[in-house]
Amino acid sequence: MNKASIKETASHSIDFNELRRYRLSRIQAQLQENDFGAALLFEPQNIRYATDISNANLIWTFYTPVRYAFVPATGLPILFEYGLDTCPLSADDYAFVGDIRPSISLATFYRLNAKDEWIGKWCDQMMGLLAELCGGSQRLAVDSLVPTACLALANRGIQVFDGDGLMARARLIKCADEIKCLQAAVDVADLGARRIREKIRPGVTEQQLWSVLHQTNIEQGGEWIETQLLSSGQRTNPWYQTASEKVIADGDLVVFDTDMVGPFGYVGDISRAFLCGDRPNADQREAYRVAYDTLQHNIEVFRPGISFRELAEQCFLIPEPYRDHQEAIGHGAGVQIEFPLLCQRDEIERMPYPEMLLQPGMVICAEAYAGKAGGTVGVKLEEQLVITSDGCELLSRTPFDERCLA
Repeated sequence: MNKASIKETASHSIDFNELRRYRLSRIQAQLQENDFGAALLFEPQNIRYATDISNANLIWTFYTPVRYAFVPATGLPILFEYGLDTCPLSADDYAFVGDIRPSISLATFYRLNAKDEWIGKWCDQMMGLLAELCGGSQRLAVDSLVPTACLALANRGIQVFDGDGLMARARLIKCADEIKCLQAAVDVADLGARRIREKIRPGVTEQQLWSVLHQTNIEQGGEWIETQLLSSGQRTNPWYQTASEKVIADGDLVVFDTDMVGPFGYVGDISRAFLCGDRPNADQREAYRVAYDTLQHNIEVFRPGISFRELAEQCFLIPEPYRDHQEAIGHGAGVQIEFPLLCQRDEIERMPYPEMLLQPGMVICAEAYAGKAGGTVGVKLEEQLVITSDGCELLSRTPFDERCLA
């Protein structure tokens, strides 16, 4: 008998209707606060957040505008879905979706020779919705839209505003059921990290190790991975080198960042470094200790009520030889890797909203990278955590490599 997946096991403890109600209320609170008639969402993760409906063509729809959701400031959203002719959906199956209708594609893929005509039809559709569901409001928040469609709306008197920022603010605070979804995603990331560690040996390639995370994520009900960050040996410094056909050798550090969207469309984002072999060298020990101490110190600083500026000022000051390659303190996590970006103290001025406060319900990925400029060793470590009423709680549980900390 097959063992239940992490997704299936977690689903029994999640109230999905409460989750959907909460997320819709967060969007509509932002719409009402800004006096917008509606939000028009093309980004798949925003559509997912608003409707809890995904599509088998998910990755393709990240760059092909063929599905969208119209979320009025009051009432239920309308999903305009791709592929309804062959794979019908009914709004009756989704308590917080008002209707599911065929979309009008804005993709050049379909409309190269008649795009203006179809954009006109699409504009008619939007004008009808604003009149029907929004009291004739002409203020529309849009997260992403092809320029010709945006101009067409403006030519009809519609004011288009930043819907991407609106959705970032809506998604900022997670409810209890979202935390359960995020825990499931991190559980998959933890499992994938453990399996990667078990597969590390001389002769295996970086790509072969990276495939273990993909297989684990899909097997456990996850969805996709946003990056290809696994490197080894001298390729660990500088960071952000793509997993390659390099063969792992005895004595190499293998460093990776999961950056995955797991079960229920939520992020599991942890980073670990494991040694191939038995004895790390002095440079590996030093870099590992710097990254580890940085991360552990910073986690202690995360608490509700601290501003992003104060967080940067109180976080670990990485030793000077490592500063050229230091990472941000962390970033948000939800239905994607998201706001806020938490910068180091010497980068506070480029930090968005430095006076904003950490609040209970925020989910943060705290991270640290230690690699000297011009060096051959780099260590990236990262934990996912939730801000609580009196501090923070780790969601990730994968052990670090104690050989490198001894």
